[in-house]
Amino acid sequence: MQQYRIRSLSAVDLFPVGDFLLSSLVYFIRIYIFILYAVSVIRGQNVFLTGTVTDGESGKPIDNVNISASPSGTGTQTNWKGEFQFSLVSADSILTVQHIGYETLKLQIYEFENGTVLGLRPRVIEFQEVGITGTSRQEFLPFETENSVIELSAQELTIRSFVDVGDALFSEQSVVVNESISGQKTMSIRGAAAEEMVYMYDGVRINTMGDPLFDLSVFNVSGISGLEMVRGAHERALSSSGTVNFIPKLSYGSDASFVQRLGTYNSGSWAGVGSIGNSMIGLTGGLGESESAQVYEGQSEPQVKGSNNNRFLHFGMQKNNRYELRILGLKNSRQNLNIKTQDSLGLDFHTWIGKLNASHPNGGFLSFYFLSQVQDGFANSTLYRSDKNGRNQGYGLQFHYPILAAQLNLEAVKNDLNAAWDTSLGRINMQRSLSILTGSFELLAKNAPSRFQLQNIKIVFSRKTIQDEHGKEDTILNTDVNWREKGSQFTLSFLGPYADKRIFLYGNLGASFRMPSLQERFSSQLQPPGIQQGALVPEHKYTREAGVKLEGGASPRDLDYTMVLALFSYNYDDKIKQVQYSGSSIRFPINYGRAAMSGLDANLQFWSPKRSFHTLVSYAFYHFSDQIAFPLQPVKMIRGKFLYTWKGLAVEWVVRSESSRIWTTISREGEYFDNRLEPMMTYDAYTSYRFMVRSISITIGISGRNLTNNAQVLEGISIYDRRAYVTTEVQWN
Repeated sequence: MQQYRIRSLSAVDLFPVGDFLLSSLVYFIRIYIFILYAVSVIRGQNVFLTGTVTDGESGKPIDNVNISASPSGTGTQTNWKGEFQFSLVSADSILTVQHIGYETLKLQIYEFENGTVLGLRPRVIEFQEVGITGTSRQEFLPFETENSVIELSAQELTIRSFVDVGDALFSEQSVVVNESISGQKTMSIRGAAAEEMVYMYDGVRINTMGDPLFDLSVFNVSGISGLEMVRGAHERALSSSGTVNFIPKLSYGSDASFVQRLGTYNSGSWAGVGSIGNSMIGLTGGLGESESAQVYEGQSEPQVKGSNNNRFLHFGMQKNNRYELRILGLKNSRQNLNIKTQDSLGLDFHTWIGKLNASHPNGGFLSFYFLSQVQDGFANSTLYRSDKNGRNQGYGLQFHYPILAAQLNLEAVKNDLNAAWDTSLGRINMQRSLSILTGSFELLAKNAPSRFQLQNIKIVFSRKTIQDEHGKEDTILNTDVNWREKGSQFTLSFLGPYADKRIFLYGNLGASFRMPSLQERFSSQLQPPGIQQGALVPEHKYTREAGVKLEGGASPRDLDYTMVLALFSYNYDDKIKQVQYSGSSIRFPINYGRAAMSGLDANLQFWSPKRSFHTLVSYAFYHFSDQIAFPLQPVKMIRGKFLYTWKGLAVEWVVRSESSRIWTTISREGEYFDNRLEPMMTYDAYTSYRFMVRSISITIGISGRNLTNNAQVLEGISIYDRRAYVTTEVQWN
């Protein structure tokens, strides 16, 4: 393979005056705040809003209704008389009225008159939604975020009877879930590498244990109430091509559930979840186990078997829906054995998060967290053996403060990782210190009714520092590393708030970087001689993205619809590419050189007036400068999902189509092979029926994946063959 050695550019090369802007930002903010304050005092731009919320049928006032304004996030709650009052930011255009027992009401602020009585329509509450509350806000708003955002609710997870997160994301838009020959499930978005993904739990990043690859198979869906997924870089993850945020299940009430799933090749799972609490304190815990299997092509019996064990405990304490303390604990383990090759691996992953959230009616938000992680594991193969022990202690602070027609955001993250790895090549004893400081300044335009206008301008700066210090016993990574990089992003958006629809245009321009992980520094030692000279260096990426979002449906009689179209391009310097040994799960990284990709994401979805029918169609197309530099990424993907619900019945039909994919492997003698996964066109189907027996809900579901049995084969293992499952779920509230 021809190697390219190019100059490693600074992430701020995209903005030549980046250092000057960073040093001048504080001065600029002071001047701007002073001007805005003076103007607001003279003109009185902020608006004071008052009103009352009642039951639309009985006319009785409703207390504890959440009232919020977008995009600033300012808001309050109604009192026992149903009354509310708060001050708006001049840029706000949408007023949202929410209560778990009523249908959500959204209206244009310019249409609202002080003293108006808002009547909410009662609704039938889905069983999974009861008691899932708390002050922790959504990390990413689907419409207002300057990225394409996908959400998966608890109801969708139940209908499809998923076991792990890998299954849950398998059919989503622009998502590629890869299942290795060792049963590990990883995902990538928009054709980028799986190592570029960021995973969060309640907004806290958790893939920090020295290996950027996150095994989705260890995460059981029983402990989460939903998922948020962002395509592209954003303020909290500039170097990422995609972010997944797991929303933890935390009930301020009493309920319990048990689910059992049985499937092909004697695979299956079970999980139990229970909650106890009241409006101020909640405790939710659960446990579960699962068995999985993979078969070699042409074999009838599985040769690769895996087992997972999951535990979680979530505690919450809240006051006035403004302050909340959360303690979240996870304990996941995984074992895998390849009977044919006798390769085996194991993983124990423990995470504890303590998080304190505080919000203010003016839209201000403060969050502080502490993170403690343990990751122990082993791997035995014909190439090498390893026994890894890792510990991570971290903390972070997130601060959001609106100032008249502007917003300030600050996030600081610190992680200290200790790695003690014993391998057949030697011993690694390393301490890694990671520090990230990110700040943004956002200008919000004043919105006017029924007029296309500027929404906001945002500038983001980020600085990341990594220091690796090796111990005396380290015989492999026996050199210290000190990396310091800067990243930046510029965002511009426009909004058209029409009476029957909203149009949102946005553009992003950024420069970012990804530093080699400890696992990648170690794995680079596994490459055959003569592949790459020198150590791994950081990968730099320059991003451009432009998108349009459209949503409509102004009344319950209208057809609700949304449309998202995004065009983007990524240009890499010193791109880190993964190469895998033939017939093994062992991989090693190299700096490939320059590489580029561009593409588009498009999706259209609509709901019938009573929301009993939901359709989503998505299309993704990518162009690679060299497809070998982007392993296992298709050029084209099509997804179609059709969901029908009636009373307790739910039926979903999913169509999946992908073009061929390429994956480079290498023999022990250093000979390269380009493996190809054939194009795929197949269908998935899910159906479930829920009925009540007094206070107990019972759901019976049947699901099938890859019904056409258009299997894909990687290294002789059928990784996407036909599977069928039967699921039974019992819930009490």
